[in-house]
Amino acid sequence: MHMMKSVEKLKKDKSGFLLMDGLIAVLIIGLALCSLAYWYIQGTETRYNATQLNKAVHIAAERLELMKTMDGKNITVILDFAAAANTNKTVVLDGETFEAEIDTTVLTRAVGSDAYHKGDKYLVPVEVKVTWKDTKEETLIMRTYISREV
Repeated sequence: MHMMKSVEKLKKDKSGFLLMDGLIAVLIIGLALCSLAYWYIQGTETRYNATQLNKAVHIAAERLELMKTMDGKNITVILDFAAAANTNKTVVLDGETFEAEIDTTVLTRAVGSDAYHKGDKYLVPVEVKVTWKDTKEETLIMRTYISREV
């Protein structure tokens, strides 16, 4: 008899943890975990892209510094040096290879222009373009000026 009263009491008492409550809790936790995973993946991708950009900046800056060693030379020597600098497509940085197209260009349209004249020297614009492919093609362009003989 005592057992029957307990069972009837349980049937009448509607407060408790239902299956629907559990499903809603699992759904909310699942949505939260999915959004956390998405942000983790985005952060990892951003970090990777920043690393690749940093490598491209390093390559371009190094190539510009190399071109600055031609400062004060004849324009033919500068043009030949720039053409020879475009031979390698794979660069090793910190033990890792970086596949990129590196284009060192002397902007010859300004070679005879007085706009780049400084005293007895002409300033020649030099451009280094580094192009690499990740999920999409990326390009970095850096420019500087070097002087040449008049």
